[in-house]
Formats: sequence, C-alpha cells, structure tokens
Amino acid sequence: MRRTATLLSLVWWMALIALAGSARAAAITIDTDQPFGPPFLGLGVEFDPYDTLAPSQIDWPLITQRLDFMSPGFLRVVEPASDYFAGYDSSGNPTYKWTSSHVQELLSILSYAQSHGITVVLGDWANPLIKGDARIPADFIGALHSAYGFTDIRYYNVMNEPNDDGTSCQFTCWTGIMKAVSAEFTELGFNRWLQLVGPDNSNSWDDTPAAQALDRSTGLDTDNPLDGDSWVTDTLHSIPGLIGAYDSHRYATMWGIENGVYGDQVRARREEISNLDSPAKPYFAGEVGLTARQTSPFTTADSLMMPSLRSLLDPSARGASTFVDSQPNIATFDYGVWMGDMMVQAISAGLSGASAWDLDDAMHVGGGYGSENLKQWGFWNSLGGQDGYPTSDLAPRPWYYAWSVLSRAFPAGSQTLVVPGTGVAGLRVAAARIPDGSGYDLSIAIVNDSDTTRPITLTVPSVTGELKLAQYDYYPGYQPVDANDLPVPAQILQAQPATGIGLQIVANGLVVLTSHGFGAPAALDEGTRTLVDDLRDWHLTYAHSRGLKLDRSSPAEYNYAASRAMVLGKRQQFLFYRASQMTSFELKAYYAKSLRIAAYGSANGTTWAPIELASTQPAPAIGGHRMLAELLPSQALPAGINRLKLALGSGTELAQVRIAAGRSGPACLASDLATEPGSIGGVALGAGYRSILGRLGVPSVRGRRVWRYCVTGGGEVGITFTRRGAVTLVAATAPGYRPRGVGPGTPVAILRRRYGHSGLRAAGRQLLVSSLGVLFVIRAGHVEAVALAVPALLARERSLRSAVSAAL
Repeated sequence: MRRTATLLSLVWWMALIALAGSARAAAITIDTDQPFGPPFLGLGVEFDPYDTLAPSQIDWPLITQRLDFMSPGFLRVVEPASDYFAGYDSSGNPTYKWTSSHVQELLSILSYAQSHGITVVLGDWANPLIKGDARIPADFIGALHSAYGFTDIRYYNVMNEPNDDGTSCQFTCWTGIMKAVSAEFTELGFNRWLQLVGPDNSNSWDDTPAAQALDRSTGLDTDNPLDGDSWVTDTLHSIPGLIGAYDSHRYATMWGIENGVYGDQVRARREEISNLDSPAKPYFAGEVGLTARQTSPFTTADSLMMPSLRSLLDPSARGASTFVDSQPNIATFDYGVWMGDMMVQAISAGLSGASAWDLDDAMHVGGGYGSENLKQWGFWNSLGGQDGYPTSDLAPRPWYYAWSVLSRAFPAGSQTLVVPGTGVAGLRVAAARIPDGSGYDLSIAIVNDSDTTRPITLTVPSVTGELKLAQYDYYPGYQPVDANDLPVPAQILQAQPATGIGLQIVANGLVVLTSHGFGAPAALDEGTRTLVDDLRDWHLTYAHSRGLKLDRSSPAEYNYAASRAMVLGKRQQFLFYRASQMTSFELKAYYAKSLRIAAYGSANGTTWAPIELASTQPAPAIGGHRMLAELLPSQALPAGINRLKLALGSGTELAQVRIAAGRSGPACLASDLATEPGSIGGVALGAGYRSILGRLGVPSVRGRRVWRYCVTGGGEVGITFTRRGAVTLVAATAPGYRPRGVGPGTPVAILRRRYGHSGLRAAGRQLLVSSLGVLFVIRAGHVEAVALAVPALLARERSLRSAVSAAL
C-alpha cells in the first residue's frame, strides 16, 4: 500500500468523510457474552535500566507523566544477571550490586510500577544461571519481592529470544535452564506469587505473500527463520507444566500487517495453546514492532536454515549491505497506523497483551542513531536537544498517540471479545468489556489500514440504554492533544449501541471509542450462563444425525483440537442444542476448500428460522491444510431462541460450540413471529408466567397482569393474564404475524375478501373475529393488530375490549 507523506488538513479530512457517506457501510454486531479466555494483561512497554545514562541523567518527570497517561497494563523489564551479580561471599552465597546504577534504576522502575498497580514481567537477556547456579536469579528476585516489597513482579522471563542465541543454546538447552530455574523457584515457594513465561522466541521477517502461502499449505511452523514460533509448539509438547504464560516476539512486515497475517497467526497460536495446555493461560507478545532488518537475517548463526526460505523475507531485507537496529519509520504517522492495526488484529484474535519495543531511544545503544549510537525505537528520545539530537526528539512521536489511547481503552483486566471480520480490506475491529463495579465499561477500536475512507456501523445489542463514549481519532493531520502533547478525545458521543453507532473511518486512520473513565458503567443485557462443547463426545448435544462421526486424526491441522464433528459421506448432517433464552453463540469450524455450515434457531424445536452467520478472517492452522473460521450470529438473536440447529456439510469439521444463554434482561422477538395454532410468537393461550419467561425471557414492559415484548423491525406483542397468571390474550402489532396473509397494515377490504362475510363476526366496535378464532383490531380502515383470546374472553365483549386495550 502506498501512503502520501502530505498531512491532511482538517478541512480535507472532513471532506473525505462527506465523500464516503454514499458508500455501503460494513455492519458488525458485537456480542459482549463471547469473551476470549483469560483476562487481558493490557498493552505494555519495554522499560529497562538505561545502558549508559546514570540515574541522575534520566528525565523521570517526563517519563512518568507520559506513562501515567498511557496507563500500561504491564512493563517488560530486563535486568541481566551479569549486571546485578557481584560474586560469592566467603560462605559461597551469591552477592549483589545493590548500589550499582543499573540496579538503582531497576528499583526506580519497580517502585513506579508498584505505586501504580502495574504488573512487571522481569527477565534476562541471556542465561541467568552463571556457571549453572540457579540461586543467582532466585535469591535476587526473592530479595526484590521480600526485602524490597515489590509484589508487582508476577512473571519471570528466564531468557530473551533463546532461539536467536546462535549455536550456544538451542531448544533442549533452553528447556534445561527452565527446569533448573523452576525447581529452584518451587523449592523456595516462589510459585505462589511468580510464574515463568516462555518461550519468548523471536519471530520476524516471514509476513510476506510467499510465507503466507506456506502457512496455508505446510503450516505455521515451517516458514520461520530461526524456527520462530515453532518454539511455542515445542514448548507445549515438552514443558507446559512449567509455563504460567506463553509469549513470543513479533517484528512484523508492513505487508503482513496490512493483510491481516499477524491476526491470523495469533488466532491459530491461541487455539493451539488452549487445546494443548489450557485456555486459561495467557498468550502475550513480549516485544512487538515492525521489522527494521535491511539485510538477510540468515547470517552465520542461521546457516542451517533452508535456502528456499530466503524468498520469504520482507522485501526491505534485500538490497542493503548492513543491518541497523533502529526503525526507519519510527517518527512517521504511518508507524502509528501499523502498530494500531497490529494491536487491533491481536486483540480480536485472542492475544492476552503486548509490550511495545520500546519506551525511549536513549534506553539502549547499538542502533547507530546519532552521536550516542542509540537504538531508535522509542516513543521519544529523552536526549533530544543535547549531544547533537534535535529538540523535536523530546516530543512524543505519532505512534505514542495510537499506542497510549489503545492502552487506556483496553486496560489490564479487560475481557476481550470475539468480533467477526468486516469483509472489507484493511478495515478491522476489536472490542472489550471492562468490569467496573456492578456493570461494565465498553471499548471498541476500529482501524482502516487502506487508502479509502470506510463507513461502518457497530451494534452492541446488550447495551440497551445510552452510553457515554469518548472518541479518539488518529487521522493524518488530525490527532487532538493537550498542552503536554497528550491525546484528548476528538468528541464525546451519547451513543445508543443497541441501535447502532455509525462512523466514517478515514483512510489510514484509527478510531478508539471507550466509556472507560467517561461515564457510568452499563448493565449488560446478555447471557448469564455458558455451554461449551469441545465435541470430545456427544453428551452435550441434545441430538445429532447418524451421518456424523468424531474425527481425532491429524490434530495439527486443527490447531490440536482433539476431536471434531465431521460428516460421513456427502449429505448434510445436523447437531442440535438446547439452552433456555440463548443470547449468542460461537462456532469454531475448520475446512480445506469451502466452509459449509449453517445455523437455525427455534423456540420449541418445531419451527426453525435461519440465523445468518458472520465469520472472523479465516486463519491457517498450525499444521497447514486447513483454515479456522470462528462464526457468530451476524445480528442480535431475538428473544425466544431455545434451540439451535447446526447443519454441517462435507469437508467442514466443527471443533467447538459455545452458547451463551439465560438472558439477564429484555430482548425483542423475531420479526417473523411463529404462527402456530393457539399461539403468537411462542406465547400460547393458558401458559403461565414461568413458561413464558423460560421461553422468551424478560419482557420489555412487565406489569402484574400485562406484559409486552418488542419485536425486531417494529411493533410489539402484548400479553394479558388472569389473576392466577394464565394467559388470556396475546396481541401483535408487528407486521410479521400474518395468518392467511393478513396482518397489521392490511386494508379491511382485503381482510374481508380473504375470510368472506360469513368468516368474520363483529366482537364489539373495531373488533372482528374469524371463524378460526383469530381476532383483528381495526383502526382507520386497516388492521392494527392481530390477537388470540381464550373462548371465555371472546364471549364477553366488554372484557375483551378491556383486554385488547391493555395489551396494546
């Protein structure tokens, strides 16, 4: 994708929005009761002791002001044993350099994290077991926790990018180090408060068209220089019990981000970890950025890699003579779009968090930037205005805006949600619900990583009232900030998420909507219980057709899902589920050539209505050959869905069904109301309160003897009860209920032609009853409502008129 370097003026930006108004909007429904597994760790940042700056040279007020706004969910902090280990005392016990500048800076970083409730992932650049002594890191971390009181250290990363350690330590070497550290930590009781992370592998350069093709054919573990994420697979097969959280690094290519490759790979890895270990274990990115490599990564240490992999490299890796560890696009607006897109993909694919590389250029040296040989990767350069660096380096770079507003909107503890793809190139959405007291805050991020302004409509059915949302806009030439260059909302919306939020997302732009910190939490009208069927057997299905079997072969091609439902032969087969008041569902399906699956809903298993499905972007499986699609209803499920029928076609395998049910609040009935004898919309004459609640859920209006349900697309269903709670009358003003083709809105003349003069009788003024017992309410020459009433009520005109009036 080509981008213009010219900044858009605000006038131009508004003109682009106006021009996009005629384009068809993408429509996304967000179900808040379909979260991913573990709580979100948040977006973090690499914050290490500075390589060369003394503590007195560090601009702590600048750093803390900008970190305060960012509100990172965690900090990744690397302090190598070589910096803190001081040798042994006379008794042979390790001693430490507590007064050294690096350790003093570490203590300052940990103090900031502790005072702000920020989790710390502490780690080492290399093997911390100097001469094999596991006491060296253990005693140091123990002192930080017990003597200094740093309870914010919750994860320990034993070794940074062990797969990139040349020939000195390969996978079996690394697992040996992990076992030694784990044994020492367990003996000391650290496992009560500290978890190990791994493998922390590097993975870069493979996000190209050729690499993506290899992902789809032979799998994700076959196209990575230095083995890359295949270390995750190896870790899952060898030492899963030692790992508290899985992590990998990713320096992605521009092409890979713009084409959604990172999100695809995260989705597959998340499934692999859930299937081989536990869905409750986090999977996060210890370092993220865009690749800066400008020469082949296949150096001497990589000489054993297949020569054929050279074609998979980022095009920027060819043609230059040297590699420089600095990001050439770091100060551009585009870098913020790419990083924002990367995180939208990651969040919507189930990543538990990510740490940006890195905070400040001045933190590390060796990147060839300026007189101090800095690594130019930061949100800013705190040496700006000195040592030959421009004063402008002190200002936050554009990508700080994108990262910080995402970090604030998706804090630690958020519950990220499964969101379908938009079907529009470059347009992606991520969302989360954030526990807040007795309710939830809501955050949604939308990125448009394309050269065309895109309209989109976002609907959140569970947020039935008004919600106050702050809107942050990261657009070319338009990123509102305050006097300290910190982001401020472009506007505050008083939104009605259940009816839809319409937006125009400017080309190459990012929009973040959040109620977190801006209004009262919402009480979500969503499912209160969840049914999860991993298809290991049939006991959670209500029924299934005989032409289905459980397939347990080739697990790698299904991200190691142990069992999947598949069709025997070519004829369509069915699975049935029962759950009262379904609010949403998610299906995980795999296919090789085409996805063949359909869904139907019913109140009672007799009359079925199709449910249109929306899919995530299909993602190649770990073992190749298959694609994973996660499917959800494309629109809110109406009230009264108590049965789910899934139609499965040949070539598609179903790995998981997740149903949210037990609706906590009211919902509208389907527009095509069931027309069974003796009932309207599933409400039968003579039914009781409990029966109706079990079938339809909570009504929109609930009086002692009158209930009303809204209907999707307009109209209502009104119900009247006897003193003992039995239904006496059901009336519908929704146009979908049309016995014999006659319903609300039908002219009376047509009504009389359909039934004939002998087929209708008057039951009071403006009331007609058919010979079949259907009651028609007439107003202004048209049918206003259609109703059913018990015979005793039909026989008493005065009581009938009173009941009709109450129901309508």
